[in-house]
Amino acid sequence: MNQPAEADNLILSVIRGIVMESRGTAVNQTSARPSGHVYFIDDKLSSQPSLAFRLERLDYVLTRFESTQAFLFSSNELVSGVIVLGPGIDVNDGLELQKQLLTRINSFPIIFTATRASTRQVVSAMKAGAVDFLRAPVLLDDIDQAISAATKRIHRHVKPLLSIEACQARYDCLTPREQQVMNHVVNGLSNKHMASKLSLSARTVEVHRSNVMKKMQARSLPELVRMAGFCDHELDD
Repeated sequence: MNQPAEADNLILSVIRGIVMESRGTAVNQTSARPSGHVYFIDDKLSSQPSLAFRLERLDYVLTRFESTQAFLFSSNELVSGVIVLGPGIDVNDGLELQKQLLTRINSFPIIFTATRASTRQVVSAMKAGAVDFLRAPVLLDDIDQAISAATKRIHRHVKPLLSIEACQARYDCLTPREQQVMNHVVNGLSNKHMASKLSLSARTVEVHRSNVMKKMQARSLPELVRMAGFCDHELDD
């Protein structure tokens, strides 16, 4: 009787983990000309082994670390590359890693993945320059797209595809109240706190928040945070 494909993938992932060194082991991909470097940071008890399996099959040079501290220890000797923080890494450790990397010469754009994260943590990560913040279990197509975007950021060193002018135009289409709500959203306030601060009902805040997402054409909170950073308008607290 054949085992399910998911079980096969899990077994293969475990075998690969055993034969590789646990810290900083480079995995050369089948392509003779890899697209770049990916640094996967996750502990041994990852809740999504399929994520590591997918990363191993992408056209990148993959190096694995078990902790953010292990990565930082080696970071001065590493070339620029994309950091993927696995579900086993505490979000706060990832945020601290972002701060530490500000002093590094090389570029290390970060992709967060987490089973749980507060709105404030997501906002903090995006404001600090994270490429994306994906909720685990991560859709493998999403991680592919995020890594591709991060790699382009490294190689091109250009401003985001969405121009400041486009963001500003969308922002200007918001009503004054919607601008207030957007400001509070990107600063990590919950709907309940916004309702109290603006003297509105929770339902009214939800409506304004929905309108903000539609008018700004933001598909997610991280994307809205990025857009807020592109706007020239100074958002008041």
